Amino acid sequence: DLAHFLNSSKRTLPRRYLTTAFEVLVSHLRSPVSQALLDDPKTCRNAMASILGISALGDEFYSNKNNKPLIRQCWPEIICWAKALFRGRKTNGLFLQALDSLFNGATLIDVELIDNDDMFDFAIELWTGEEEGVLARHRYTLCPLSILLDLHGDQTEKFFRKTGSNAAILVQTVLARFAAVSSDEFEKGGSADLLILLNELAISSVGEIV
Repeated sequence: DLAHFLNSSKRTLPRRYLTTAFEVLVSHLRSPVSQALLDDPKTCRNAMASILGISALGDEFYSNKNNKPLIRQCWPEIICWAKALFRGRKTNGLFLQALDSLFNGATLIDVELIDNDDMFDFAIELWTGEEEGVLARHRYTLCPLSILLDLHGDQTEKFFRKTGSNAAILVQTVLARFAAVSSDEFEKGGSADLLILLNELAISSVGEIV
């Protein structure tokens, strides 16, 4: 189907079809989230595939000013399903990569889509992962949180307030996750975002890391 094509093919759709593709993909996310739908494997597969497909439309789609009103209008539905699928453990590592792309895409469309407490809380959830103490890269993602931490100078302090954490605890978590990165993932740059976060913490004005 369309979502599979966008995610598995090295080719891209012609520019004139991108908006139509977006409308087809987002149509699977129009239904309000309910437990009944989350209990239906086919519905969850379609919703996840749609989010994967939307994320694969690329910067050309997201940076096109003509598409921005459409994306803004549909953003709440996309995020509502993304939250439900993640919280319901209906996802996989590709889904988390798709959310990375969506957060990056939002910076091209309208940063206010993600620059709010609700999205900050969701980014923390994605960083925390499927359960406390998660180390495997396919079960958490740092990218959304990293994007939001870069938006304002006080974002790191905000993160600590919301999580009841501090710099030392965060560094311990980052180091544990860094140590868990496999050699194959390391060669593919799978640890780069963790190293960037460590560097940001090292130069942060929040306080000394001890």
